[in-house]
Amino acid sequence: MQRKHSSQALAMSRQKGAAAIEFALVFVLAFTVFYAMVSYAFPLLMLQTFNSASAQAVRAAVKADPLEDDYEATVASLATAEADQQLSYLPPLIRSRINVTAGVEDGTRVVVRIEYPNYNTNPVIPVLTLPLVGQVPRVPAMLAAESSLTP
Repeated sequence: MQRKHSSQALAMSRQKGAAAIEFALVFVLAFTVFYAMVSYAFPLLMLQTFNSASAQAVRAAVKADPLEDDYEATVASLATAEADQQLSYLPPLIRSRINVTAGVEDGTRVVVRIEYPNYNTNPVIPVLTLPLVGQVPRVPAMLAAESSLTP
């Protein structure tokens, strides 16, 4: 009877280390999935913000009178001001890297482009390189959105 008890104790002592190893493996997998969700959400949020801001900027720029002498400058000014206002909630470091271009093409078409160049070298959330997975997140080098409207 004593012998059976000691073999159970020996088996249980061997299992204590197994739980730690299993936890470590599961934690790495769970952390990778969580980090991937969060790190992909930020670029998608930025793209959605850029799309919305460029559309709002075009709508604001359409208010300019096409018969004005400085019509193109007024369009650029109105669009840039509206885009800046729409992007104002972003942290200053991110806003400083965003390029907003607005203008008139073909004499009538108002175009606003918002871009975050070199996302891979200046990511919002650091990129992890994981074995067997690669880079997390994998996003395009430039995040950009463009809206246009012909008044």
